[in-house]
Amino acid sequence: MFSATYNKKVDGLVEKFLNNNHVKLTITRALPAKLSQKFYWVEENDKYGKLLGVLNKLFEKETSKIIIFANNKSTCNNVNCLNLI
Repeated sequence: MFSATYNKKVDGLVEKFLNNNHVKLTITRALPAKLSQKFYWVEENDKYGKLLGVLNKLFEKETSKIIIFANNKSTCNNVNCLNLI
């Protein structure tokens, strides 16, 4: 079982249904020195163009490892299509 929002309610379910061999991770707010986060405010119709531009700039400098989070399958499919460009 995985929960990004692990609260007391979820904790009760874990204790009720799972055995005691579980691992609980606590993430701090601090970023490792080699990790960076970027935030860009763009219009809805320009988000894929901006994303493609940012990705191109990153890969011009070096081979980077990038994680892109999306809120639905359709967006994931659209982001995956950027890989083909």
